[in-house]
Amino acid sequence: MAKFVDLWYKSQVKRPTAPSQKDLPVALVVPTDSGSQENTSQYAIVNDVVRDFESFLGVKARRISVSSLWDEKPPSEAEGQSLHIYMEDVGARTFLYSNYHAGDEFRDEYLKKFGKTPFVSPFVTWRWKLGEAITAEEHEDAMQRMRVYEQWFLKEVMQVEKFNSFLMSQSEDVKPMYRDDLPPDYYIQPAWHPWWFSSILGAPELVLPSGQISYESRISGRKEYLPVVTNLMSLPGTDLELMDTAQKFLKAVGRPTIVSSGKQMFAENVVC
Repeated sequence: MAKFVDLWYKSQVKRPTAPSQKDLPVALVVPTDSGSQENTSQYAIVNDVVRDFESFLGVKARRISVSSLWDEKPPSEAEGQSLHIYMEDVGARTFLYSNYHAGDEFRDEYLKKFGKTPFVSPFVTWRWKLGEAITAEEHEDAMQRMRVYEQWFLKEVMQVEKFNSFLMSQSEDVKPMYRDDLPPDYYIQPAWHPWWFSSILGAPELVLPSGQISYESRISGRKEYLPVVTNLMSLPGTDLELMDTAQKFLKAVGRPTIVSSGKQMFAENVVC
């Protein structure tokens, strides 16, 4: 994969901004803010991957609560606000503002040509209505908050001045999603959520297939399986290094580098 990315994207791939970064000691960060409870099968699968990665790197993971670390070592710009309060509206005021205004020209041209507004799905309508209500000043304030969070995260969580850090986390709690269930209500994912880490930092991230958990399906009436994955992120500018490290890690600890197509990610004899 690293070879493909290097050949396909070439100059578009971010390169390390600090050449000496790879010479720093390696570290592993594991956020504890979200994920399954410790007594679940999913937690056990992800924790096994973390232990394997600890062994591969030869380090002990630094398990931290990002929100608690913010409380202990807040940036001055936060002015006493908790992480969740400081970043509360950042997701909407950055993404939804840009999402709406990216369609300004399209909506104007469509109205001129056809004399009506374009049809869009209820979900897009909901997004556009929220984005339209956000002012340019609110957008810029949110962008500044995101920049503050980015610099704080790199310094305090990833500790870029001391370590060449990796971050490993659980992707989400997997559960059956039946097609006859009503869709969940629309919601705005807060920018402090772990899924925003790599986007805010501009850091590369991979999803490592880690195992699968079984459940009794109310549709088929038999045992089915859900995939469990682990997120692995490294520092900005280390895209190729991350892919190379992930491949070496999986091979070194005897974990699969290929998953199956169809209803199961792995054969039953590797169910975790």
